[in-house]
Amino acid sequence: MTDRIEVFKQMLEVEPTNTMVMFGLAKEYEKLGQTAEVIALLESYIAQADDEGNAYG
Repeated sequence: MTDRIEVFKQMLEVEPTNTMVMFGLAKEYEKLGQTAEVIALLESYIAQADDEGNAYG
């Protein structure tokens, strides 16, 4: 699981505004119960995504 997180982090370094990557990383953190990381990523996701409902559940 942490390997997937590292891949998502590397992808965000290349494209820091890629909302699909943010969402994927948030889902990986959710699986690990890392709520603070999920919230931070989804807040960024919502701020950057146009009319996107995925972050709401």
